[in-house]
Amino acid sequence: MKTHRFITSFIKEGSTIKIVNLEIFHQLKKVLKIKPGESVILSEGNGTDFLSKLTIFGKDFVEFEVLEERDNQNEPRRKIFLFAAILKRENFEFIIQKGTETGVEEFFPIITERTVKFALKLDRLRKIAKEAAEQSERSRVPKVHPPLSFGDALEKSKEISTPLVLERGGKFLFESAPDLKGLESLSLLIGPEGGWTTRELQEFEKNHYPLIDLGSRTLRAETSAIVASWYLASFQ
Repeated sequence: MKTHRFITSFIKEGSTIKIVNLEIFHQLKKVLKIKPGESVILSEGNGTDFLSKLTIFGKDFVEFEVLEERDNQNEPRRKIFLFAAILKRENFEFIIQKGTETGVEEFFPIITERTVKFALKLDRLRKIAKEAAEQSERSRVPKVHPPLSFGDALEKSKEISTPLVLERGGKFLFESAPDLKGLESLSLLIGPEGGWTTRELQEFEKNHYPLIDLGSRTLRAETSAIVASWYLASFQ
């Protein structure tokens, strides 16, 4: 039976953990119906897990007894900063959910020339990321940043790591792996459904951004984002 995991802030004193969070309280008591004596895994998203036994349901708090403290080893070998063009709501939510499960470190939505939808519900996207991190037993919840313009994304992606651009005609991803060996992080840029425009591709070329490709089949933008992120995060 799977042990439920919660990533949240809490107060720890000795072997006692106290959570004052009405959402967690409701989820434990009303949704999951966890009873005193049953165990869960608690984390503050800093790499440490606490296997804990529920002891008290207070009026507006929950207390646990720590049974075991252990390091979480489920983070990927390489940090991936995913710069993804904003897609339709359900498709972009898919990127956040599955990208979190496959190990993306941070998400940067991009407004490109072919972007149709501009508004994002960041609170909802961050909730999706948190739930996906808990489900996939990660130790951290990836950050979901506010949208960036194409120009700002170009600068930011290069500022924080080595950038790669997913584009048809680029070097085959699996052939690129030896060139990336030893890199602890990468910035991966994914375009919209219609692809990057000629001007955007010229900007990548001018700034010496390498292009990578996933092969001969045409994949949806959200599929490409997940496949490339998983591979780059997993194989260093």
